Amino acid sequence: MKKKNTLKDEAAIIKMRNKTIVKWLKTHPLLNRKGLSKIAGYDSSNFSKVLNGKINLTTKHLGFFEKELSKYGFEAFSDVS
Repeated sequence: MKKKNTLKDEAAIIKMRNKTIVKWLKTHPLLNRKGLSKIAGYDSSNFSKVLNGKINLTTKHLGFFEKELSKYGFEAFSDVS
């Protein structure tokens, strides 16, 4: 029987998803970050803050970036519990 995630677990998963995206983007510098934030409808100055670890992407934007970046080889963080 799979254990249900608590709010603390959910927050940790969201944080790990953010870190996974940021780390991947930093190892793929040729991707146009401004264009990526534009098609996501995400303010480019906030996206810079995400890349610098000052803020996290929202859950809505996490899904978008995971889907879009998978086209370029990104593999999303998966919660294997």
